[in-house]
Amino acid sequence: MEEGTLEIGIEYRTVSGVAGPLVILDKVKGPKYQEIVNIRLGDGTTRRGQVLEVDGEKAVVQKLSIHHLLMGSFIQIYL
Repeated sequence: MEEGTLEIGIEYRTVSGVAGPLVILDKVKGPKYQEIVNIRLGDGTTRRGQVLEVDGEKAVVQKLSIHHLLMGSFIQIYL
């Protein structure tokens, strides 16, 4: 899959924090460590990310590009 395309899985809009390339998600079900995910930004562009940590219903995803996310941006995560 090329960057910019979107593969539908489970969509999450439960972002609780953003710190540089890291996105913290709440209320997630079944993410796997090192899983590659798609991140759709507010402007409709899609970026790749990787699950770095899972703790119960929380997950930390690292955005895999040089662009940084801004807190308050509309972000959807597809796992």
